[in-house]
Amino acid sequence: MSKDSVPAPHNPAREQVIVQASAPGDTSVSPDRLPEGAAPGDRAFRFKSGSVIRAGWLAEDLPFLNRSLRYLLRGQGGELRREFALESGDIGVLGVLQSNPGVTQNDLAASLVLKKSAVTRVVQRLEARGLLTRARSSVDRRANVLNLTEAGMDLSIRVREAAAARHAEWFTGISPDERAVFFDVLFRLVDRLAETHSGDATDEDDD
Repeated sequence: MSKDSVPAPHNPAREQVIVQASAPGDTSVSPDRLPEGAAPGDRAFRFKSGSVIRAGWLAEDLPFLNRSLRYLLRGQGGELRREFALESGDIGVLGVLQSNPGVTQNDLAASLVLKKSAVTRVVQRLEARGLLTRARSSVDRRANVLNLTEAGMDLSIRVREAAAARHAEWFTGISPDERAVFFDVLFRLVDRLAETHSGDATDEDDD
């Protein structure tokens, strides 16, 4: 496969790629623009230049598609953070605390797949802004429990609304039922892989 069909974050001058899922009956890609030997149901990469390159087996390769999505959405995440004056890791922490008031700092780190030291930096930053509070657990004095302040809850709700608007745009042309199935399968896959994963958490978070 041509290197141009693979997202390359280190090369910002590269043309933006659009993943085109061509199904039987889909006329969004003209047959005369498909690569030689392509079948009507083939999935292909469509470039701004007009070139169309078959994805082949990579159309069902999770690591490849995950890398493609991260590349294509990275700028969107940056825009969302800038809109609310947030930094890397902040959105994930706000989201978890909104749904899990009183969560311990260790469980927060585990849920975000981040190192405890990385989460500590985010927590301290948000605490300094008056967006969350820390207190010793009444059950385990070694643990900190976290809660959003009124300002933190308000910010988290506004971030969620802004993120939902972006998702609505990303999923244009995909039915609500298909979207629900997509996230259901994706979450179940994450849950399944987490059972057997033994790797270290990371220091960075795109959110």
